[in-house]
Amino acid sequence: MSQLFGDLGPFFVGTSLATTDKLIRTLGRKKRQWKITVDGREVASDKFNAIIIVNGYLGPDLPFAKGEALGSGKFYVFTIADRGAFRLAGN
Repeated sequence: MSQLFGDLGPFFVGTSLATTDKLIRTLGRKKRQWKITVDGREVASDKFNAIIIVNGYLGPDLPFAKGEALGSGKFYVFTIADRGAFRLAGN
């Protein structure tokens, strides 16, 4: 995938496959509510398709934690909110 899409290829394909798998597996089921807690404090509560944990800068195509070294010990959490299959194509 890197040959076709560059550094973003594996991330894009993995995210797309995980989201598609999640949608297929959960058709007709009640969606799970997730709570993200940091140091004992709830910082987010929603229904998510994916939760991404990054521990440093991954390059210019994935600048989620820009300026942070991979071995810094700091973690950043990014989420993809689940807004439903019908709204997925429109966003």
